[in-house]
Amino acid sequence: MRAVENRRRPKLNVWLWIVRVIVYPAVSWLFKLRFRGAENIPAKGGAIVALNHVSYADFGTSINFFYGYSARLPRFMVKSSVFKVFFVGRLLSSCGQIAVDRGAATAAESLKAAVEAAESGEMIVIYPEGTVTRDPDWWPMVAKTGVARLALAADVPVIPVAVWGPQFAVDKYNKKYDLFPRKPVT
Repeated sequence: MRAVENRRRPKLNVWLWIVRVIVYPAVSWLFKLRFRGAENIPAKGGAIVALNHVSYADFGTSINFFYGYSARLPRFMVKSSVFKVFFVGRLLSSCGQIAVDRGAATAAESLKAAVEAAESGEMIVIYPEGTVTRDPDWWPMVAKTGVARLALAADVPVIPVAVWGPQFAVDKYNKKYDLFPRKPVT
């Protein structure tokens, strides 16, 4: 799939530029990426993307789709423990990602930050299950209420997006890592 025509990509700060220079080519090299539906992502204005979560590699493949093909720079809702990982946390914070302290009273602060971002025209990516699926066949688990609560509070469109394939390269629960040959990701 080609990128959506006539869309300008947003300017990148130094941290986003680092992600663009490292993650974008690495993911393109590791996976056979096949994207469809970029025309369904609004060119501007607030939006919520509800994305299934089959692998830790979803983040990288999603970045390639959203920035490379729809020319949108998403803000991901990411569990707070990831922000504690050396350098990764600094990178996520500097790139404007939203930390979610799942199950804690402070989770409402994350929702508030996401609502404010969506209302100001940003695209928020949320994994409805709140974690990588534990189903052995990678079916989605029961969704949490975050997507609905965010959509009702922000009054912006919700765009469902499906990703399939990263789990064959990076399978968290079976602890399998099989990067070569390149796996197709759709």
